[in-house]
Amino acid sequence: MGGYVEKYRPTNFNQVFGQQKIVDSLREIVKRKKQNSEQMPHMLFIGPPGTGKTTLAICLAKELYGKQYRLHFHEFNASDTRGINDIRGKIKPMSRTLAEQIVFFDEADGLTFDSQQALRRIMEKSANATFILSVNNEQKLVEAIRSRCTPFRFRPLDKPQIGQMLRRVLEGEEIKLKKTPEESKAIFQIIEESRGDLRKALNILEKIVTSNKELNVQSVLELKPVDQVSDAIQTALSGDFTKAKNLIEDVYLESGENIERVIDAIYNSIENIEPESIRNRLYFELGDLEHRIQYSYRPLYQLVSFMAFVWIAPHLQK
Repeated sequence: MGGYVEKYRPTNFNQVFGQQKIVDSLREIVKRKKQNSEQMPHMLFIGPPGTGKTTLAICLAKELYGKQYRLHFHEFNASDTRGINDIRGKIKPMSRTLAEQIVFFDEADGLTFDSQQALRRIMEKSANATFILSVNNEQKLVEAIRSRCTPFRFRPLDKPQIGQMLRRVLEGEEIKLKKTPEESKAIFQIIEESRGDLRKALNILEKIVTSNKELNVQSVLELKPVDQVSDAIQTALSGDFTKAKNLIEDVYLESGENIERVIDAIYNSIENIEPESIRNRLYFELGDLEHRIQYSYRPLYQLVSFMAFVWIAPHLQK
C-alpha cells in the first residue's frame, strides 16, 4: 500500500493519533525490555481496520531496534499465509532463530483451525520470538491462543483526530485550499465516511486531490448518503415487506456493500420510531444483527432477515 497512508504513517509513538492508553502500555513494555531484558508478552491487537494496529506494531519494533528494526520485524497476513503448511514452513523456522524476532500476523482471525493449532504450538516453544496477532474479531481465535496473549483493544478514531490528520496531510502536500463552504462540507463528509478508519479517510482524500493540487470536492459531495434506510424501515413497519426488502437491498448496493455504513444508518433511523416498545425491540435486534454479521460471509442475507423482524415487530406481544 502506498500513497498518503504510507507517506504519513507514524514512525514513533509520539506521532500516533489516538489509542493513548495502548501507546502508554507499549512504552512500558519497551522500557522493561530495555532495562531488564524482560521477555515481551505475546500480544493481541483487537479492533476495526484503520485504527493503528499495524502502525503501532511497527513503532514498537522501531523503539526497540532502531534503524535495524527490519532485521527483527516480520509481517504476515492471513490472506496470504493461512494454511498449516505456511505456518510450519514460514513461521516455525523464524521462531527458532537465536536473534530476537517480532512476528506481526495481520488478520489472524482468518487462519484456519488447524493453522491456529499449529501456531499455538509454535508460540509455546518460541523463546526469542514475540507474536503480535491483529484481529477484527477475537472470537474467531481459539481460546488457547487468546489466553497466551495480552489483549489491546483499539477503538475507531474520533472525528477531531481524523480531521487533525487530514489537515496535516493537506499542509504536507501543499494543497491549494479555497476555503469555500463546499470545500469544508467535503472534508466533513470524508470524516463522516471514514467512520473512525484513518486509512479510509486518507485514501478518500488522495482520490480527490487533482494534478493541480486542488480538491475535487464535487466527487465527495456526490457520495450518496444511505437515505433510503428510514424509508425501508417505515415501509416494513407499515406491512409491505417486499418493498422494504427491495429498498434495503438497494441501500446495501448503493453504499458500495459497506455494511458498517448501513448499520449506522439503521441505528439513526430507529431513533425516532414510536412507540417506545417497538423502538426498543429494534435496538435489541440491531445488536444481534451486528453480532451475526461478524460470523457471516453474506451480510445482505442478515440485512433482509432484520427487515423481516421489523415487519413483524408491531405484532409481537408486549
